[in-house]
Amino acid sequence: MKIPEKVKISGYDHTVSRVEKAFACDGDVCHGIYNFITQEIIVANEGNAEYQNTVFLHELTHGIIRNYCDGILNEYDEERFVEQFSKGLYQVINDNPDVFKE
Repeated sequence: MKIPEKVKISGYDHTVSRVEKAFACDGDVCHGIYNFITQEIIVANEGNAEYQNTVFLHELTHGIIRNYCDGILNEYDEERFVEQFSKGLYQVINDNPDVFKE
């Protein structure tokens, strides 16, 4: 899997930025973040490729939820869902690459 420089969510381009190290956000150490206002996903270049891909899919999932399902889940439930769903999504993409080719 390749982390792109841009990704479309809800018809809008979102920039995918890479930073060298994890960063602080809301008192936690984060390896990625989704920003609805700036339409940006940030992923740290820490950990192996599999971890970075999972972080990207985690933040992409937050973007999808924020654009299509905003207000359905509270913050705690959203984070719990996104954490597990992104791992499953990575596994499906990784184990079934031909499904995503034309």
